[in-house]
Amino acid sequence: MHDPAVIEQHRPLLRQIAAESMVLLKNDPPLLPLKPQCRLALLGVGDLKLIKGGAGSADIFSGSTVELVDALLEVEQTQAITLDHALLEKYRQTPDFVPSTAEINAAAAVNDAAVWIISRNSGEGLDRQDVPGDFRLSEAEMELFAALQQAFAGRLIVILNTCGVTAIRPLAESPAVGSILYAGLPGVEAGHAIADVLLGKVNPSGRLVDTWAGKYSDYPSSASFRRSKFRVDYEEDIFVGYRWFESSEAEKSKVVYCFGHGLSYSKFDCQVVQFAYDREKITVKCRIRNLGQFSGKYSIGIWSGIQSPGLLERPACELRDFAKTTLLQPGESADLDMCIPLEALAVFDENGVLAAPGSWVVEKALYNIFIGGSVRDLQLAGVVDCAANKVISTPGIKLVNGIKRQLRPGCAEAVRQNFYPEEADKDFAGLEIESSFIDALGEQRKVNEEQNLNADSERIKLTEVGTNGITLDDFVDQLSPRELLGLCQAQLPTFPHGTAGIGNLRHLHVPNPQTADGPAGVRLAVPTSCLPSPLLAASSWDKALIRQLGEVMGREAIENDIDIMLAPGLNLHRDPLCGRNFEYYSEDPVISGLTAAFMTQGIQSCGASATLKHFAVNNKEEYRFFCSSMVSERALREIYLKNFELAVKVGRPHCIMSAYNYLNNIKVSTFRNLLTGILRDEWGFDGVVMTDWRNDSHLWQELLAGNDIKMPFGYPEELEMALGKLGTVLPLDVVKVSAKRVLALVMKTAKFRNLYLGRVFELKKAQQLIIQPDEISEISCNITRLEVCNDCCSRLCHTRLCKDQRNKDIFIKYYLKAESGHYQLQVRTAAVNDTTALEVVIDGRSHGLLPVAVTGDMHQFQTTGPWTFELSDGEHTLQLYTRDRTDVNSANIGALILQECGD
Repeated sequence: MHDPAVIEQHRPLLRQIAAESMVLLKNDPPLLPLKPQCRLALLGVGDLKLIKGGAGSADIFSGSTVELVDALLEVEQTQAITLDHALLEKYRQTPDFVPSTAEINAAAAVNDAAVWIISRNSGEGLDRQDVPGDFRLSEAEMELFAALQQAFAGRLIVILNTCGVTAIRPLAESPAVGSILYAGLPGVEAGHAIADVLLGKVNPSGRLVDTWAGKYSDYPSSASFRRSKFRVDYEEDIFVGYRWFESSEAEKSKVVYCFGHGLSYSKFDCQVVQFAYDREKITVKCRIRNLGQFSGKYSIGIWSGIQSPGLLERPACELRDFAKTTLLQPGESADLDMCIPLEALAVFDENGVLAAPGSWVVEKALYNIFIGGSVRDLQLAGVVDCAANKVISTPGIKLVNGIKRQLRPGCAEAVRQNFYPEEADKDFAGLEIESSFIDALGEQRKVNEEQNLNADSERIKLTEVGTNGITLDDFVDQLSPRELLGLCQAQLPTFPHGTAGIGNLRHLHVPNPQTADGPAGVRLAVPTSCLPSPLLAASSWDKALIRQLGEVMGREAIENDIDIMLAPGLNLHRDPLCGRNFEYYSEDPVISGLTAAFMTQGIQSCGASATLKHFAVNNKEEYRFFCSSMVSERALREIYLKNFELAVKVGRPHCIMSAYNYLNNIKVSTFRNLLTGILRDEWGFDGVVMTDWRNDSHLWQELLAGNDIKMPFGYPEELEMALGKLGTVLPLDVVKVSAKRVLALVMKTAKFRNLYLGRVFELKKAQQLIIQPDEISEISCNITRLEVCNDCCSRLCHTRLCKDQRNKDIFIKYYLKAESGHYQLQVRTAAVNDTTALEVVIDGRSHGLLPVAVTGDMHQFQTTGPWTFELSDGEHTLQLYTRDRTDVNSANIGALILQECGD
């Protein structure tokens, strides 16, 4: 379980990754790295409180985060710099302190330079706003900047501690600003990483993964992003990010910092030493030499562009792959080899212009192959002559339907408009069940159904598959419909703040592997490492470093008994206001897909499983459950699915999470052509597809589409009606296919390898058993956390049953292995108000109510009970339930005390 030493072991690597990923946007005059004995004024609340990571699924409980001021105070002890402590003390005394013009002038008189931190955050569920203080600089920031320009002209360093693109043209164009460093959301070692770059201990080598335009309206997506709650028209089609801005001189002028931009403290020379084309692939060898005085790394990309306009409109150039050197000392050189298949140059011809509709075609043309870092710093490596149209494959049209429309005025190409009719549920009697009814009925059935965990000794166990000729089909064929359906629905978490498990047929040796968010680390109720945000990590353009980052996540997952990470997230940055862009990688599908692939390789090399999310075209947070992304098939194939395709084929993930949204008016989680036709049949994915959490479509429809498991719980009544009463609505063979995929995933986990079937407590005669509140076999999803308290019987923690909510059917479950006999149960409980009684359920049978003691303090416990019951020899379940939705507020459960009693 959780070991704080593991976090400490990972800190040096996380510090390195964060520092090397930062992007030096400007350094003129070159204020960075700081000169020795530099006198430094720190400005902005971010000096004292950096934003380490985003909100929502990326909000990691990491314990102590290194602040910039603390890191610089460490440096000051070495006399490398001197901080302005008078100014710093004013920030300490007043958290929202804003210095006056007089105070700024006074600081300018005694300091060599000023460091101004601008911070922004965002998170799951909400998108950003094009308003001052969010995408734009606030009025207060602009006033402060005006004073800083006068006082620190040519001596101002700006650090962007932001969740993504921000409108900073005034800073970029001001001669008063010497240096701008994009630090992003750097994670638990944020302060150290920024300080390392400022001092020159690390030479920044990051490159932008997005285009930074001057204002929000410059982005082609801005017109449609918030036009409707119910649909978003992807009017820019394939022209996303730099593909749009590099299409004309007028659009180029709107860019402040282009895609791939990133400066270094050193100077590098890049020369093509070999170019080859053998009709199947293109290979380029280039030599990178460090001509500067600082050691550093250098990344480049291989790009393609058509020499003359073809029959299908396309961007001026497109990134095809990227690579990065190791650390080069001054004067040292290294060769980088890059190879792209010819099929990477193919376009998707949805309208049959070059070949049959729905074909991938390399159009007859001359193709320029470039190398370079940014989209505006390219050199020609060679030319590929494709003498005739070459059809790579013809998968057909699968994701759109309807009439054609003009892409935009003046466009030479017409594309299909997406007019799938609004999805309507088939009218099968009995399938429309109120979710509140299901909530109540589902748990009640669990209580009323008598459980016998000791009656399966003759059945095939999952551990026997692969031995004595026993196959997975043999195992699945013996399962009852209820067991099969259970495999297609998430199982209970085994710790507070858990997301969910899968499998969990303990009587057949199927364990309950656990999932956890997320993209920025293992999100649990215990401290884990907050990693540099995915956006920042992708800015490293370093596949090896990304794999190492994945290994950190994988090791911490296994260390905390997590089997399946709900990461990486790789939706594209179509629009800079998407609230989760920090959680994703880039506007470009190659950066996004290959970064996700190497992150996946790192996670899975440690024995955990990775989950690509959110598949697909989930590019905004607001109204995500019912908003339809309206996209041409070409844009889907070449842009919005290409990153997932690369991640699947290169990374080989075990899992994929389907998205909440609709795609061309079809709910993604029920879109068979996407989840089966493309993902499995075309790309060869053979893993598990799971829904996003509390997705609102019907599980029987999801199963038919190729979505294998409902998270974080399912609706057994609905499934049984679809499977049983309605016959052909949900064929049993469909359920078996998904069940086999889930079981195959279970067999990849550490819990299966170690045959860990969950925490089981031995209950013996003449011995008292005390179960601590952090010793839980399983727990319902809405129990939030363990909390510290001073109860002597509960090892300084307790389980809070609900957090100021009114929830029904929340429970804690314990597995007991008992000797035959009569036993009694006592429970330590605490509550401020008269809240509720807990129902004691043993082997699915109610054994009465346990009143929660009103102690006047949530951390003050009393012992309630005893309750007596009889157990036979073998394994049993003990559950504590809240039963009444109307009067449950919150209650704390401490230790459970069980011991033998008389007959």
